[in-house]
Amino acid sequence: MERNLASKYERSSYALKESTNLKSEDNRGPAYEFAEDADFVYSDGKIVNIGIYDLNKLKKAGEPFFLAFGFMKPHLPFNTPTKYWNMYDENTIDLSESYLQPKSISSIAFHNSGELRVYYGIPKKGDLSKEIAIKIIHGCYACVSYLDAQIGCVR
Repeated sequence: MERNLASKYERSSYALKESTNLKSEDNRGPAYEFAEDADFVYSDGKIVNIGIYDLNKLKKAGEPFFLAFGFMKPHLPFNTPTKYWNMYDENTIDLSESYLQPKSISSIAFHNSGELRVYYGIPKKGDLSKEIAIKIIHGCYACVSYLDAQIGCVR
């Protein structure tokens, strides 16, 4: 990839048009997405492609250098190419017994999930359904595998 083509790799959280059309009150899309697409469609794949270009350029210069990659994952939204989503089976994802706040525990002891609650399809208050909780965990697992693959591209 040529560096002057980097603009074609503009940052985008979503690959699917339907995801970009869904917006919460806070103007956020869905909390997770998976698309049958190449790794570079999502931000971390773009970061790796540009970083590898820079790494090769710096290597050819023959001078000492430091290059850092600033990855976005595994943070919300949990968006990945389908191949990473398919590495995990939702039927094997178990929720901890304390995923719902016990009535005997003060709400101060539980995280309010403020970042998550701004995404489309996530309730502003109250408990997450078991289905949503499992999807969020699934997306997080997929993002960890996606990021691991991106780091593996750097050599």
